[in-house]
Amino acid sequence: MPPSPSQRRLATLSRDRRFLIRGVVTILAACIILGFVVAKFAKSDQTKEEARDQLVHSLISYESERDRDELSDLLLQRGAPTPEAIAENVRFIRVFIEHNLIERSGLDRERVLEKVPFYETAKLAIEGARSQLTEDERVLFHNYAIALYQQGDEQSKAIEFLEEQAALRPPLRFANEFLGHVLSRQEQGRAAALPHFKLEADSFPRSDFSRFQLLNLNLALGDHDALRTLLADDSYSRLASPQFQTQLGIELRDPALILEAVARGDLDDLGSPMLPLSLFAGLIWFIVLAKLGGVERLPSSRLMLYFLCLIAGFLSATFTLLLVVWQDHVLGFSLNGDFVNDLLYCFSAIGLREEVAKILFFLPFVPFIAKRFTQLEILIAAGCIGLGFAINENINYFYGPNGSPASALPRLLTASFLHISLTGLLGLAICRFWHYPKRCWEEAVGTFVAVVLVHGLYDALIIVRELAELGGILSIVVLALTVREFFRKIAATRGTQRQAISPLAVFVLGSAMVVGAAWIFAMYYYDLDTALDGVGRGALNSAILAFIYINEMRDE
Repeated sequence: MPPSPSQRRLATLSRDRRFLIRGVVTILAACIILGFVVAKFAKSDQTKEEARDQLVHSLISYESERDRDELSDLLLQRGAPTPEAIAENVRFIRVFIEHNLIERSGLDRERVLEKVPFYETAKLAIEGARSQLTEDERVLFHNYAIALYQQGDEQSKAIEFLEEQAALRPPLRFANEFLGHVLSRQEQGRAAALPHFKLEADSFPRSDFSRFQLLNLNLALGDHDALRTLLADDSYSRLASPQFQTQLGIELRDPALILEAVARGDLDDLGSPMLPLSLFAGLIWFIVLAKLGGVERLPSSRLMLYFLCLIAGFLSATFTLLLVVWQDHVLGFSLNGDFVNDLLYCFSAIGLREEVAKILFFLPFVPFIAKRFTQLEILIAAGCIGLGFAINENINYFYGPNGSPASALPRLLTASFLHISLTGLLGLAICRFWHYPKRCWEEAVGTFVAVVLVHGLYDALIIVRELAELGGILSIVVLALTVREFFRKIAATRGTQRQAISPLAVFVLGSAMVVGAAWIFAMYYYDLDTALDGVGRGALNSAILAFIYINEMRDE
């Protein structure tokens, strides 16, 4: 049936460069405006990042009564003023400074710890919620703060007071928990802290801190039998985070426990705000790949193949986390800041394990697609494995220990197409080897080695500190050359038949939508500087990819 006038017009517009440019400008302009609008409304709901930064500023610049009042308000905003919340605030101060401020901001540890008024801040947390505490509880809490943050005779007297209160029977709420915490801060006091945490946990149903400390201390002390006993109790097992469960699985050499922990971590990520953005970007790139792969109408066996490969790729990223645990914790091979070590890690760990994981999940499709589908469809199917991997990895990277908004947002473009291209090229080589093993085994092996090296080089240019000065520019070059080779393969296998709607239009307008969505996300959850940094780099990468696409697919 011949196309209708509207279909012909749509086909013409999809190849009209002026229309595409106007479309891109319109999409980006609308998203920029919408980003500023949502940012205005978001300010009434302060983000965790902003609250953290504000508290950091107050802790470091604590010099005046105004700082004191602001700091007190911030501490009270952390939760309902229950005795448990007040105790958490007292403990929170040091943990917050060491793990959030120093580690994430890179400030000098000794200088910061010397300047921050830990005890005075703990007193604010106690006095600011004094109406929620009895007089005896206030005295207990103050001695706890002194034992945590003061030195010398005052600290010794406070510990003696906590010991007296912990010896009372029936047990007094918080007395054993506070003493156990103070003792456990010193390595030699960990074993002595265990009975105090256990008594607190057995005596008071709300003492989750004591239960969590019991889990951590028994893990640190290597008492696996005690851990198994505790974890058989729901009141303890519900507190075991995926990270804790992973560490326990490593200690016990229990692959099933590690697998469960990894799966739990992935499920936890499904509740993160990054999920919708990553899925939206993935949907756009999936549509682009489907159009390149010849999907014109629904239903389509090609589309079903591509979708199944996408799901398999998503699962391959979860499998990769098992390899991460094995390499980093069992073999002890991880990033440590040494140039040679980190360089080797990028190639032989990151590049190797990720490409192996993706291709393992592609192999079940090979016997089927190598016989029934064209080289173009094989390229796209394998590319969908890479895309599914990238969708999962983008979420994990955003919330991982080395992730940040500024570095994670460009990955929606760069990492996605790097994985698509590398896996697509390798998948095609493996399918050719399946058909012609004697003639194509060298091509398959060579492609695998090249893909691992390119992947490792790309990561090394981003991760290794000594390469950081030129890494940003060179990583874009590596990405561009890899994507160009992928598009060249597509162009060589597509034939001369043109699709009704040009894949170029889908690619260019889709890229604009991904960049725009990332901008709105960054403006809502973060700030203008983060949006300009992260999304700006993503837009630059998108423009480079669009240029490569136009240059290689000019016949479309």
